[in-house]
Amino acid sequence: MPPSWFSGRSPSALFSSLALVAASLSPVFAVDLAAVQAPPKASTAVLARVGGRVITADAFRQELLRRSQQGNSAFRTPQQREALLDEMVRNAALASAAAASGYDKDPEIQAALDRILADKYLRDHVAAGLKPPTDAEIESFYKEHAADYGAGERRRGNFIQIRVTPGASAETKQALEAKAKQAATEARGAETNAFAMAAARHSDDTPTRYTGGDMGWVLKTDATYRWDKSVTAALFAIGAVGDVAGPIAAPDGFYVLRLVEKTDGKARPLATVKPNIEQRIAQERRLKLLQETYEQARREVPITIDKDVLATIEAPPMAPAPGDEPPPPLPGTTPAPTKPKPSPEEVR
Repeated sequence: MPPSWFSGRSPSALFSSLALVAASLSPVFAVDLAAVQAPPKASTAVLARVGGRVITADAFRQELLRRSQQGNSAFRTPQQREALLDEMVRNAALASAAAASGYDKDPEIQAALDRILADKYLRDHVAAGLKPPTDAEIESFYKEHAADYGAGERRRGNFIQIRVTPGASAETKQALEAKAKQAATEARGAETNAFAMAAARHSDDTPTRYTGGDMGWVLKTDATYRWDKSVTAALFAIGAVGDVAGPIAAPDGFYVLRLVEKTDGKARPLATVKPNIEQRIAQERRLKLLQETYEQARREVPITIDKDVLATIEAPPMAPAPGDEPPPPLPGTTPAPTKPKPSPEEVR
């Protein structure tokens, strides 16, 4: 089989083709992998015969349903259904020809079939074992993860940053702190836009300097903001909306803060978050079932791994990054050999 058989094929097209090839290779691969079935039971109507294989009426109905669920044509007309049957016959004939040509012995085909079988086995076992959570389980999860389902205490603020570069001298820090104090004095001015004016004059935070230093909403339980925790803690420590605090010393400079808006934390009702809880429980159970299914398979199948052989296998050369390819040679010249990039191990 040519080594380029996989090239240019989309994953979905490759999967469909492999499923049909799988159905034609052996009775093991014919189970639940394609609409092309092994010889049917006496009660199953045969719609078409392709060599030694058959396409049953039930298999054809299943393929009709599958295509319809994917948003394809509803196959309302006899011509549409006949065209689908022609496609199934064509694929079955090609799959049979591939098996007769020895494609079933190709390592790439076998590896792809192993992935299909493993995926199907996992999905079926997980689907069979996955049970929806009861109301009692949902309520218990809600109580155990109460912090996840609170509205959360929130603050919205403005800030002015006087940046201090790493390694700055004590004299420089003292001068920048004095600048931050001046900014705080101006931010407390009587004008309604005093803070915005002070931010425009003094703030080193370019993205927010001319927008009043808007911080957006900050959650008390969220520790992933770009400001140091000392800054967000100072924002929550401000008592009244409109008050200004600072300067606050932080690792990257001095901050002046103004509280714009605040909300107190309240728990969201169970009825509101129930769909999310059901999804989280299902995800946890799905992951557990996947692991249990794999561990059971490992117990039932003898497995040996030779790590000495593994250690002798080198990593493939790194593919060139876009734009790193050498230019094409001039006509009549011989291209210079390219030197592969070093592997991460060689770099180290």
